[in-house]
Amino acid sequence: MSQFTNNLDKTSEYYRICPFCKKEFMADHMSREYCNDDCGNKFNNRKKRLNKNKLKIGVNEKEFQVKCNLNSERNFEDIINQNISILYQLSIDPKFGSIISYDFLDSIGFNVNYFNKIIPVKPNLNKFKIEIGPFSISRIKYNLAHIETIKTNKK
Repeated sequence: MSQFTNNLDKTSEYYRICPFCKKEFMADHMSREYCNDDCGNKFNNRKKRLNKNKLKIGVNEKEFQVKCNLNSERNFEDIINQNISILYQLSIDPKFGSIISYDFLDSIGFNVNYFNKIIPVKPNLNKFKIEIGPFSISRIKYNLAHIETIKTNKK
């Protein structure tokens, strides 16, 4: 078991957020992803069910993950709209974008797990950016995001 919630050190490489229940925990070894075995089993069982549906959808893995996000949450649109509203309130440089910490985004209620689109930047390095409404967000360091306004082609 790996839950040491009393001694959370967010700077440690053992700090994790469980992909299933979203609880923070300190892993007892580097390969631990879930706060406990039960969460890992539930997550993997859900993933298997979704993979069965993926065969019917006929899309690539990244597109499928986005479709799962879209279809699995009833309040998806509400959270997306809240995220867009939060981004509009920030002072994003229209020409170069802005660098903002994920901790700050989290503190003002932004939920990075909800987005409209994921775009590969360097797929071989597992680098992607997400689009949320008229904004694009990419991770530049562990806790830093580069946020920019998506440029549209106007003639």
